[in-house]
Parts: sequence; structure tokens; C-alpha cells
Amino acid sequence: MIGRLAAFWHGCPAGLKEAYASFAVQSLIALAYSLNRYIGHTASRPGIRRFVPWAVLNLTATFVVHLACLRALSPDYHRSISVTGFPTARGFVLEVLGSLLVFEVLFYYIHRLMHTRLFYRPVHAMHHRMTDKVCLGAFYVHPVEFLMVGFGAFMGAVALTRTHFPTMLFLGVVAELAGLYFHELGEVSGVMSHESHHVRGAKNFGSIGLMDVLHGTFMKTLTMPMDDGSQTGHVDGFYQDKMIQFRKVYVTNGQWMGALLNLWCPIPFNVPFSPFITS
Repeated sequence: MIGRLAAFWHGCPAGLKEAYASFAVQSLIALAYSLNRYIGHTASRPGIRRFVPWAVLNLTATFVVHLACLRALSPDYHRSISVTGFPTARGFVLEVLGSLLVFEVLFYYIHRLMHTRLFYRPVHAMHHRMTDKVCLGAFYVHPVEFLMVGFGAFMGAVALTRTHFPTMLFLGVVAELAGLYFHELGEVSGVMSHESHHVRGAKNFGSIGLMDVLHGTFMKTLTMPMDDGSQTGHVDGFYQDKMIQFRKVYVTNGQWMGALLNLWCPIPFNVPFSPFITS
């Protein structure tokens, strides 16, 4: 059996390897993580059962669209979106960092698009209506949004940074585990609060907070104010103390790249980002 699988894999063109491996890794992680929570946390069981169909739907839709993209790229599937082979250790680190930054840019703008009149009510609102704090809530997303935000932004980052296939799988594992964790168990110190976006929809559109800082949509406070004026939540103050403390002079002179290199300066940054500001 193992020999047949190895022979099948060896004979697969690069494109099919990418699609099959991506689908298998995503599905296994979602299954293992949700099964672990289902067995170990009784309160999560109703929510997990509720969101299983959405996980199946969105993972299947992603697989089909992935195959369609690869077919368009090469009818015989011999070309892949990711680069075949293995990167060097240095290349792996650069690919991870580069993909993370590009993904942050793509994710931010696509997510902002989801909050426009065109997409919010028919597509994005269903995710914001979710009240269950459960891991599979990450999949309670309209298929159009899942394909645009999840598949589109992720594979776009892979393509633009020429990321190798093994690096792509590693990034996929990290991204999915983060999504599953954040939609149930909360936050990790030093990582932007996604929960605060569900509390205040006009804040925290990105994945790591960088684009939110640059655009003035970042919110990371110890107590989150809700739209009705009440206070809720407990979130980490790492970014408030460090990341958003840019030198105002760099931004006002249009030198926003210089501001990125001065994350630890004492002057708080509170100006909406624009590389064209001159005064």
C-alpha cells in the first residue's frame, strides 16, 4: 500500500502534487484540531458540529479552484504555483518572512474590500454574525470570501515571492493553526487581536497588524471599547507599547520606510498612513 502511494506520488506532475498536498494538509489539521477539542472540551461540541459542513464546503471549494488555477497555468498540471524542490535554509527563512509580509498586504486590502457595500451584507456579514467561540468558526465564512481572503491572498503571496513547495506547506500549517486557535482560544502575546475586529469591525483588518498601523486602523488596548460605549475583553498591550510607536516625522515627510525601522522610538504614531504626505 505504501509502495503504491509512493509510486503514485512520484508519478504525479508538480501541479497535482501541490493541490493534493495542500488539500490533505488542510483537511488533516482541521480534523485533528477539531477532534481534539471535541473530545477534550464538551462546551465546544455543539459549535464544532454546526461548523463541520462549512469546513467541508470551503475546503472542497478551495481544492476545486486550486485545480482550476493549475489547469489554466498548465493543462497537463506540470506547472505549479509554488516553486518545486527544496529551498536552502537561508532561502526558507527569507521565503517565510517575504510571504508573511506580502500576505499581510493582500489580506488587509481584500479584507477591507469585504467591508464595502458590495461585499459586506451578501458575503462577509455571516462571519461577523457568528457568536460561537469555537475552532471551526474559522471556516464559517462565505465560500466567495474564503476563496478571496484565504486561498487568493495566501496563494498570491506564494506566487509573488516565488515560495518553494515545502515552505508553502509550512506556511499553510501555521496559518491554519493560527486561524483555528484564534477563533476559539483567543490571542497570543505580541500577535494582533483578531477578536477585537469582531468587537469593532472598523479596526484590525490585517493578519499581523502592520498594515493597520500604517493605515491608522490598528487597535490594541488593554480594554476594548465596544460600539455601544461599554468595555469588554482583555487583550495584550504589546503593539500599543511597541509597534505603533513610530516617529511622526518619518511619516509626515513621506519616509514611512524609515518609520518601519524605528519601531522602538518613544513618540506615538497616530497619523493615517500615506506615502504622499509631505507636511
